[in-house]
Amino acid sequence: MKLVALCMRDQFALIIPIPNKPYFSLPFRISHRSSSENKEGASIFLFPKHQERYEQFIKQDKTHPKDRERQALLYVLAGCQDLGERADLFYDFNDRLIRPENFNQVDLTSGTRSLLELAYNLYNNYPCRTVVDLFASLDELNKQLAVEAIKIRFGLEQV
Repeated sequence: MKLVALCMRDQFALIIPIPNKPYFSLPFRISHRSSSENKEGASIFLFPKHQERYEQFIKQDKTHPKDRERQALLYVLAGCQDLGERADLFYDFNDRLIRPENFNQVDLTSGTRSLLELAYNLYNNYPCRTVVDLFASLDELNKQLAVEAIKIRFGLEQV
């Protein structure tokens, strides 16, 4: 079965062939929303300090608006209190590089360690455990943080 997507400006239709019927069309539209909102209109930031810290990190790093790799990394650092308070240990804002040498020198919970591994992987494909292994140690809030970071990295969300 072949799926076909048709595109016209900001409107799309996914054409799904069904046996004994001409086709099934599933129309959808790209909505224009605030950059800090997800598709449902809710903020992608988990709490006010998350957005404030993220914007501070972006400004400090001078991150280009199209640099999704750094945006995803900084989104995770800003959204986890333990990482955000010690972001300089894990990311060098002057040289604009991750600092994996400090990864094992700091006492982190298993969930925080998983978030940092994911953030590094989203940034530059730094080796990490499988998604299943990473998510196993995350609570619901941090799972949401991880999923939003993945969406940012692959252009499914804008910040």
